[in-house]
Order: sequence, then C-alpha cells, then structure tokens
Amino acid sequence: MRSYVDPVTMAAMPKSFDIGRELGEVALLLPAAIRRAWSAQDKLAYCTRVFRLADQHARELGSDLPDLAAEREALGLDEPTLDEAVSESRLENGALHVPHAERLHRLVVECVDDTIAALAMGGEQVRGMGSTAFRDRFQTFLEAAGPIVGDVVPGSYLEQAVGPGEAGLQRLVEDLRLALKSLQQTLVEENVGGAWAYGLGQDDQTLLTALMSGLNRTAPLKFEEPGLDTTATRSGDELLVQVDLRGSEAHALLVRIGGTTCRLTLADPHLQRVRFFQGLLQGFGLQWKETTSRETRGAEGRETYYLCPGLCVAPDRAVLAKFLEHLGSRLVFLIDWNRARKRLRSFVDGPACLELLRWAADHDVGHRAFLELGGERLIYDAIEGASPTPVRYGQRLDAIIGRESAVDFLRFVLRTTSAGLLRQRSERFIRDEIRADLLLRFETLEHGVLAIAAEHALLVFGLAGAVRGALSSPRATDEGLQRNAAEWEKQADRLVERVRTLARRSPQAKLYARIMGEADDAADNLEEAAFLLALPGARTVSPIRDAILPLAGLLVDGAEAWKQCLQASAQVTRVTAREDLQGFLETVEHLVMLEHKSDDAERQVTAFLFGGTVDPQQILLYARVAEALEKAADALARGGFLLRDHFLSEVAG
Repeated sequence: MRSYVDPVTMAAMPKSFDIGRELGEVALLLPAAIRRAWSAQDKLAYCTRVFRLADQHARELGSDLPDLAAEREALGLDEPTLDEAVSESRLENGALHVPHAERLHRLVVECVDDTIAALAMGGEQVRGMGSTAFRDRFQTFLEAAGPIVGDVVPGSYLEQAVGPGEAGLQRLVEDLRLALKSLQQTLVEENVGGAWAYGLGQDDQTLLTALMSGLNRTAPLKFEEPGLDTTATRSGDELLVQVDLRGSEAHALLVRIGGTTCRLTLADPHLQRVRFFQGLLQGFGLQWKETTSRETRGAEGRETYYLCPGLCVAPDRAVLAKFLEHLGSRLVFLIDWNRARKRLRSFVDGPACLELLRWAADHDVGHRAFLELGGERLIYDAIEGASPTPVRYGQRLDAIIGRESAVDFLRFVLRTTSAGLLRQRSERFIRDEIRADLLLRFETLEHGVLAIAAEHALLVFGLAGAVRGALSSPRATDEGLQRNAAEWEKQADRLVERVRTLARRSPQAKLYARIMGEADDAADNLEEAAFLLALPGARTVSPIRDAILPLAGLLVDGAEAWKQCLQASAQVTRVTAREDLQGFLETVEHLVMLEHKSDDAERQVTAFLFGGTVDPQQILLYARVAEALEKAADALARGGFLLRDHFLSEVAG
C-alpha cells in the first residue's frame, strides 16, 4: 500500500523533540505522543480556519479580517508570515492564491501524522480504531484534494479541507479526536500542579508536587512564551518526569527519581546554556557526567544538541523535595536564554552577559520580559533619548558609561521590564522608567568628570596664589616655591590623564578632555612663572614686581572664576531651572572679562619694562613671567568658552 505521505513532504515536516523517545524511556512515549496529538488537533483547526477565511476574503473584498496572530502564537507557531495568508489572499482567473498555502498544507500533514502516530502507539488499547484505517482515509483525502502548487489552492482542495463531506478532512479530524479521547481514557490521568501525571502513587505525587511548586512559582516570568509542559509517569522503580522547555527545538529535561536518588538529563542545542544550567543548581552537591553531542531531525534538517547528565543523591526525601522545588524554579530561566545573551552582547562584553543572566535568575527576575518589550531596540531607544551626544553605530554601552555602570543599568532594565509586565504596567511607562534611569547615569558620568575638573581647578588656583605671593614678597621666591609649584603641576597632569582615560570610552569625557587640556595649559604656564620667579635674578626687591602684581592678581581672580564656572556647570542639566543656566553663563562672562583685563595688564607691564630704566636681564626675566601669566589667562578663557558652548548646544538644548 502506498504511504499516505510522500517522502518529499515527510522530509519537509519538522518533528517536535521528545527527550523520552531519544533516551528510550518507553513509559513516557505514549503520554508524550498523546500530548503532541492534542496540540496537533488545535493546529489543524487553525489551518482549516485560515483556508476558510482566505477563501471568504478573496471573494468578498473589504470584509472584516480577524487577527489570527494571537491564535497562532498561542499554538507555538513562530511563523509571523502565516498572518499574511488571509489578508493577502486573492482570486486570479478564478484560481485562489493563498500566501504560504504550501506551508499550511505541510502543517496539516504534520498534525495528522502526529495524531495517527499516537493512535498507532496505543495499539490494541483502541480496538476498532486502528491507525491503518486512518492512514488510508487521509491518503484518500490527499488524492481527492489535489496538490497545492505555487500557493494556488484548487477548488477541490478547499471542498475537501473545509467542506462537510463524509470523506473530507473535517470528518476525519472529528473521528481522530474521538479515537484520541478513547485512547487517553485508557490511561489513569491526573493533573498534579499543572503536570500531566499517569499512574502515580501518593509518594510520587508528593515529589512531583515539589517540582511543580518551584516551576509554577517562576513560570509567570516566561510571559507569553510557550514551554514548560510537564509529563510524569512511573516506570518500574522510578518516577519519570519530562519537561519540554521549548517544544520547537531539542530542549527538554528528563528527571528519573528512585528512592532518594535523582538523575537529570538535559537536552539542549546550546552548550553555553548547558554550563549555565549547571551553575543554577550549585549547592546541592550534583555530580555532572560528561556532556555529549547528538543529532536530531529538526525543521531545518539535521540539528546538533547536547546531553548533560547529572546525579543528585539526597540524604532523605525532605532534602530531595527541596532540591526538586529548586530545580523546577530554575527551568524558566533557560527559555530563550541564548537569544537574550545575544541581545545583551550588543551592550556589554561576553562575561558581563553571563553575569547579568545569572543575576537575573538568582533574583527571580528573568530575561523574557526584556525580550518581550523589544530586546536591544528597547535599550537603543533609551540611549537615543538620553545620550547628550550622538552615539556611534556599533558603540557598546560599556564604552560610553563604563562597564560597571552599564552592567548596573542592564540589571535595572531586566528588573524593571519584568516587574512592569507582572504588574501590567503600560509599555510606555516602562520605557520612560528606563530612559530616565539612563539619563541620570549620563549626567552622573558628566558630573563625575566635572568633579575631577574641579579638583584640577583647585590646583590652578593654588598655583596662581603662589605666583602672586612670590611677587608680593621676595622671601617667597626660593626653591620651595619652585618645588611646590612643580609638584602641583604634576598632580594636575595626573588629573588630566584620568579624564583622558575616561575619554577613551565616553563621548562626553572627550569634550572634557579638551576643556581640561586648556585648564592644564594654564597650570603649565603658572608653574613656568613660579619657576622663573624662583631664579636668583628675581630674588631682589624691584619696582617691576609692583608692575606685574596686578596681572598676577587677575590670574588669582581668573582661577577663582574658573572654579566657580565648573561649580555652576554642575548645577546645569537638561531639566535645569533657568536661573541655574543664567548663573553659569554669568560666571563664564566674568572669566572672559578677566582675560580681557589681563591683556591690558600685560601691555602695561611691557610698557614699564621697556620704559628705559630696567636692567636688560630683568626685562627678559619678567617679560617671560608676564607672558606666562597672560597665556594662563587665555587658556582659562578658552576652557570657559568650550564649556559654555557644550552646555548651550548639548545639555541646555
């Protein structure tokens, strides 16, 4: 007899993964097959409804279209393109074109196959309803319906698929459901905490309840994502529990319990997630055996997955129940773990991603809400709204605000998205919370750099005061002044280097590195003036000192104004009060005014030096002192201009 499904169609059909079948646990095969069969029945109903609505829409353009996306997602069909099947269906030359009709047909074949496979496994338990008869009936349907080629659905296919005929698909599906229900009734089935349980005793149910207690406590953290379907049965001396973490891939957990010994086997297509899972169960003395790789047939051909066996020997059943509860509570954190890791990798390094996901699991926060709200797009939107300067494409967040701050922010994102969705807060509210937190971090980074600049300004002020003091009293112009000025200048250089280090990872700090560079030019010139005034030629009482003293006094005032400028800028934010910005601008204006006065004062010194009564050596020495002081004033004014332009264009704007 010819097979009811041709080999090409069979090769294209993805098979759901069953760890019990892979590991030869026969006791779990029939319950798992029945569970898949009921899921297949729901998908069959979805497929026939899509065909019916597509035909109706194509013939009655303008008719209201139901939203089938939610129904598709509830069935675990991660294929958004199927949503186009109804809205884009059309008639051309009397032929019905339904986008993705061939895929829908393959899905019909897969679902019927899963249902008949369960009936075949039941064997003699379903007398009079043999799987062979159902296969023959489905083959008859396929021959009468005709093939779907190029997404063109023949009229005969529609008639057989959605019509009420005795030989049609609808009647076949009804009979399959009756047979499936009859098969299920042959098993002693109970629902234990949401798990499908078959033939369990009281002791088994106690342990299963412990596992399901932990699983149910954290299961809400998967939100709309399917997974965590659980089946339990007894096989000989062991309780077998199978948890399908993600039915669409080779990702499941098999638990074997005998006495106080628990053996785990995790099947997972991602080796890194296997290691993560092992880390989640620390503290219970598990012994992990070698992880091995296998292959299975998936939706995209042969797929590699890994088997990770572990052993837990508990001292008594109370400790075993505690372990099972913890085990169940950790499983939700494996769902979409690899996807979350890849999304987080856009913002921090690999070890930080693992650290974040482990933190999210340890604190029962999870990562699914983050993915549910857009994943990396959620954070990119926050960066665009919070960053005071444009962020270069591909630049990681840890390169902008630092690794520690970036990791802390991402913890906030994971915690806020999870708590927000659990409390049913609006997506807009959650996004605003995330943006506000990041905005504060950008401003905190900026204020941190400003604090370094303020510390540097104190050294500039000290140097200016030392120079004025040296001019006021010849006794101050000794080697101590030279030594102290040189030490202050070195301290100033170290502060500038700290800002330059920050500048390598922050657009904001790059600007402040330029500003600090100007302020450091002032420090260098003041240190040069102090060096000159400590030379022997400057240690005599001379009227030249009185001529230069006003210029030195202006530098002290300028250094004080620079300190005030930095202090005022720390008060300015993008939500600043108008008076804060006004106060900042007034300090910059005062700094610039002092620079203009220093120009005039330097000219007066020059006129005095070349008035004809000063020794040539004194002229050279004090001319260089005056030049250094005037350059210091110019540098402070340039720093003020840079700071003003930044706050007017980037922060206040």
